[in-house]
Amino acid sequence: MMLQFPAPLPSVLLAFLLLAVVTCSTPAATEDPVSTLDTVGDTAGDTSTADTVGPTAGLPAAKKLYDPLGVHTVAIELPAADLQAILADAKDVQRDRVFHAVTVTFDGEKFENVGARVFGDGSMQTNPKKPNVRIKFNQFTQGFDGPENVHNLRLKASGADPTFLREPLFYHLLNESGATAPRFSFARVTINGESYGLYQILEHADGRMFKHAFGNETGNDYEAINACVGLVCPTADCSTLQQSFQVEKGDFSDLRALALAMKTTPDAQLEATISQYADLDALLAVYAAEGIAADYDGVSASGTNFEVYNDEATGKLHVIRGGADGTFYVKYALFQPWGAPNVWCGDREEEFFKRMLAVPSLKAKLEAKYREMHCGVFDRLTVLAWLEQYAAPLKAEIANDAKTIIPASDMDGHLYELKNWIVQRDLELKQVFGSCP
Repeated sequence: MMLQFPAPLPSVLLAFLLLAVVTCSTPAATEDPVSTLDTVGDTAGDTSTADTVGPTAGLPAAKKLYDPLGVHTVAIELPAADLQAILADAKDVQRDRVFHAVTVTFDGEKFENVGARVFGDGSMQTNPKKPNVRIKFNQFTQGFDGPENVHNLRLKASGADPTFLREPLFYHLLNESGATAPRFSFARVTINGESYGLYQILEHADGRMFKHAFGNETGNDYEAINACVGLVCPTADCSTLQQSFQVEKGDFSDLRALALAMKTTPDAQLEATISQYADLDALLAVYAAEGIAADYDGVSASGTNFEVYNDEATGKLHVIRGGADGTFYVKYALFQPWGAPNVWCGDREEEFFKRMLAVPSLKAKLEAKYREMHCGVFDRLTVLAWLEQYAAPLKAEIANDAKTIIPASDMDGHLYELKNWIVQRDLELKQVFGSCP
């Protein structure tokens, strides 16, 4: 799913309009968001690395696979007919997407006879000439690993987000708040010698990711495949929920028990019962992050773009998000990330989210997670500094991206809009929770 983004307004006009909106809609605010954006480089101080990269330089060479400030070089070679099939898959989501045998050269290291296919949907609708590509190193050779022993790489063209930063920012928010989310870096990609420009490298939810996050990799694993379901039981006994998941491993009894407990447990026992099945703090982090980021395409809103893993060490289920390029766009209420009405799934409202707000002890824990994020990793100046370190390098990368449909000259405007969204959200959080200590 995807939200169309408009061309950015000229910066002078945009600043004038933003100042007018802030002045009219937030009379109690003592801070001027536009002034904050204008001075963020000075305020951020040493937390920004933009100066070390240089005002016209691209991203530096990555030092490790998931180096969030680094870029890799990825060259993909495959028969011309297979490339045409991949491009056709990117344009038509109804096509059967199959793996094609390719050769991948990653930072100079060659990997032959590995699998490649398209993934995603809405994120490619804007620019199908630049497909998302999943690389599966062990598709045709069992036990074959890629760089740093990974089995999968997800190369995402960021078609739904011209800044390339919304999805990485959301995962950064989750990973710093007690949940588990993909790590990331960037890549310059060529296919059959032709430059396809800048891509995100997003960690794939598989055994290697689980091993890094939990110390084990063979727990039960379920991937959501149908939208508008999520963790909501479609029937009274939750017997049909499994139809909305691809079971990678396990008999589904643990996830069904969690969903059924969310639906049927009396309020007085709800917190204790949920804690038997899931890591409650991590689950609250997912819901709080979706609420803060107004994620219209996640667990709460559209019941999709997530996987569930059972940590063998604790026996607790963890929700692992993906497909988060729809974050930090719209202005849904902090405690209603599905919108009103729901943009994608009719009037669907996340049952467990609503139950949390109705049970005092769970509501207190959820609100505490919101405050923790707001005063920590989602602190306004912290986020603005995090974004600022990418501004000049990404603009330089996009200037050399032959496949982009977003001119590099528009990057400043799109990034400004994202920053202003962050500042406005910060004001809303302050109105609800007060200022941070």
